[in-house]
Amino acid sequence: MRSDEPSFDIFKGFPDRDAIWIERVPGLAAARERMEQIAARDPGQYFVFSPASHDVLASHTEPPRRLPAKYGYDIFRRLADGSTLKVAWRREQKQAEELLSKLAESWPAEYFIQAAKNEPDSDTHLPAVSA
Repeated sequence: MRSDEPSFDIFKGFPDRDAIWIERVPGLAAARERMEQIAARDPGQYFVFSPASHDVLASHTEPPRRLPAKYGYDIFRRLADGSTLKVAWRREQKQAEELLSKLAESWPAEYFIQAAKNEPDSDTHLPAVSA
C-alpha cells in the first residue's frame, strides 16, 4: 500500500437515505473487494464512496429474495361433483401445508396442494387430505 493512495468509505444502505458508515479502506480496488467480503457475510445494499470527489464509485446490490407472485402453492378443495375450487395460495410449501391442515379441521372436505402454474416443479402434487 502506498502512503499517498486515497481512502474510500464503505457504507451499508443507499446513498440517498440513511446510509450507515462501515469502514474506510485505502485504495479503490481494496475498497471494492472489502465491500464484497462484507456483503457476503452480511447481505444487503452497500456502496463505496469517495470523500474527495463525493461520488459513489462502486455498489453492491442484493438481488430480490422473494419469488415473483406467480410462484408458490395453490390449495384446492374437491367439490361434490368432482371438480375443484382453488381456495388459497401460499408462497411456501410449508405455509400451504399448515393452511390445508387448518382448513381440513374447520371445514371438512378433501383438499390438496399443487405447485402454482409457472412453478419450476409444477407437476409436483401432494397427496390429498380428507377430513
